[in-house]
Amino acid sequence: MRELMRSVAKGRLKALGADRINRRMSVTGPGGPGGVKNWRRVLTGDLAKRAEGAQKLEGIKAKRKLRRVNQ
Repeated sequence: MRELMRSVAKGRLKALGADRINRRMSVTGPGGPGGVKNWRRVLTGDLAKRAEGAQKLEGIKAKRKLRRVNQ
């Protein structure tokens, strides 16, 4: 289950525009002495709503490029 949650978090971080996603997954943010890992923040924390919205918007883009046909 944890692996699946982390893969969803990777997609959300990518949609947010994070670079070096695997490295950014384990970076801690605010929330206590040790902080909360980014992948948890994106799933259930303070970044969850923004990340989900970015992921939905990214999914709307065309999956293939349409080419013009000469007539």
